[in-house]
Amino acid sequence: MDIRKFLKKVTHPSHESDNTESQNEHLHLTKKLKYEASEDLDIPLPGPSSEERRTYQNQNDLGFFVENTAISDDKKYDLLKNPYVPSAQYNFKNDVGVNAKRCFKRSWLSDYEWMVYSPKLKGALCKFCVLFKPVTKRGFLGSFVIKEFSNYKKLHEIAKGHQNSEWHKQSTGRASSFTKIISGEQPTVYEQLNIQERELVLENRKKFEPIISAILFCGSNDLSLRGKHSDEGNFNDLLKFRVESGDKALEDHLKTCHNKQKYTSVQTQNTLIDICAREKIINAANNSEAFSVLADETADISGHEQ
Repeated sequence: MDIRKFLKKVTHPSHESDNTESQNEHLHLTKKLKYEASEDLDIPLPGPSSEERRTYQNQNDLGFFVENTAISDDKKYDLLKNPYVPSAQYNFKNDVGVNAKRCFKRSWLSDYEWMVYSPKLKGALCKFCVLFKPVTKRGFLGSFVIKEFSNYKKLHEIAKGHQNSEWHKQSTGRASSFTKIISGEQPTVYEQLNIQERELVLENRKKFEPIISAILFCGSNDLSLRGKHSDEGNFNDLLKFRVESGDKALEDHLKTCHNKQKYTSVQTQNTLIDICAREKIINAANNSEAFSVLADETADISGHEQ
């Protein structure tokens, strides 16, 4: 009998399977940890394709906005100031058909400041008319406005006609006002209305000031305001004196306004006196340390206080 058989290591099948499963589990866990670790690393991703870069560069291509009426003010301003301009290496021949004899010329963009080129539509557009659609009373909008212009043989003829058209001038004016408002060079419509209202208030105050001044002068010097008739007296004489002294604002007011809007009537004089007196009494009461109120009473026929 070979004694070496008794010294040979005995392997149990169950232990082998446990070891295999343990190794597989360890390998799976290692792969998982490596995968999760790779996600945390700043691994550079592939850059954009040439088509994606071209699309990004052409994001201010006006051709994308021909049929778009809901353009934000910021985007409009960006399109007006920074429209897409083809590079010097741009090959316009690729945008025309094989049998086409003429293609767009980059120099035309300098000849007409309103003209832009659209690689998307492969033609010329008017940036003012596209962004600020004109209102036509007759005819219809066509090339440069709602569709691209690509008949380059007649470009100068059609471009000059478009440039001199009423709708182009209308759109150009709107675009000019828009850029001035956005850049702060011109106030908005709301601000303009406020400015006009403020100017009107200041103008009315200039007209009203000499009227109040005449009433205060008569009151402080114990002079009567009126004479036998409403158009006579010291008040009217003072106003005439102001006009003769060169008060143009008062002169225009008395000449142009209706009699009921001159604020020189007896009722207006009494109202102004009451306002001035009330303000003086209130100021005197507020500035004093103390004040008293006197109340007078009366009784009716039965003796009850009223």
